[in-house]
Amino acid sequence: MFRSWPNAQISALPDSIGNLTKITEMYLTGNQISSVPSTFSSLKTLKVLGLASNIFTEIPSDIIGLTALEDLDMSSNAITTIPTGITKLKVLALQHNSIGDFANLCKDNKLTVLRLDDNNMTAIPDCVSDMKALELLTLSKNQISALPNMTPLANLKELVLSGNSFSSFPEGACSIPKLQTLDLALNTISSVPDSCAESKIVNLKLDQNNFATFPAALGQWTELKTLNLAHNNIDGVELTEDPTFAVMQDLDVSYNHLVCEAVEETFSGVRIVTCADYSQINIGSSSSTSSSQSSGAKSSESGSGLAWWIILLIVVGGLIVIGAFVILIIFCMCKQRRTTYEPINGR
Repeated sequence: MFRSWPNAQISALPDSIGNLTKITEMYLTGNQISSVPSTFSSLKTLKVLGLASNIFTEIPSDIIGLTALEDLDMSSNAITTIPTGITKLKVLALQHNSIGDFANLCKDNKLTVLRLDDNNMTAIPDCVSDMKALELLTLSKNQISALPNMTPLANLKELVLSGNSFSSFPEGACSIPKLQTLDLALNTISSVPDSCAESKIVNLKLDQNNFATFPAALGQWTELKTLNLAHNNIDGVELTEDPTFAVMQDLDVSYNHLVCEAVEETFSGVRIVTCADYSQINIGSSSSTSSSQSSGAKSSESGSGLAWWIILLIVVGGLIVIGAFVILIIFCMCKQRRTTYEPINGR
């Protein structure tokens, strides 16, 4: 049994809500709720609760005490701290709040999914290593610049750290045993360390960073299937060792300073190579690039000039035709008048 009252302009919940003793799911997204009545603790069968986009400043104790609750969404509120005692939840969504720390979640919890994107995090607490059930952790759009020891997170499969303050590749991520997806987009990383050569990461996002050359170390990542390096400053691909890329299926190097033909040749074994370039800067020869750009510019100018001449001739020709037509009409009118007046003059 579930109930849903989204965007219903609710500002307060009635005490009678505690009478819904058989409810398993409740959604109150997009209202103006800031608290729950004490009778809320009577919802002993409630498993899923959606309270996103309200005006909560804290997670009420009457919610924390719900023994059957497994999935809580309180994203897009005004929450600043996470209380202790959250031990039963499996999924917790708290993105788009103002939370600065989640250390109170570390002990005695069953969380498999934790979403804390767009908060006020400057660091990940060391005790995160105790959250051994975690499978997905998202921390994008914070101010995190380093990782603590996360090797004990034996079940973590996806880690999202995009839009943070990483200036160097977090080597600790490479030692997370089952990590498959690592998102480091929108940081200021410029290289990948050789120490990560044994990484088992499958999907890696490094778009919108500060790479000037293709990170050669990635050529030794034997499990890497998807790699995104779009929107960097890469102007060359120099792989010093024989790259493995044994299982790579999708490579995106769009919007760098690369010639796509050269990229496709280098990564000919990759099934999908996305390379939408805007600069046309040649990897091997800047002079040939300049020449190519120059001849392209001249060709463009020539084509543009010819188009203008054609338009001009069409306009002039049209004016001549119109002028001739007007003259013909005037001539006919004059002739008609002369014919009309001749009999009168003959009397």
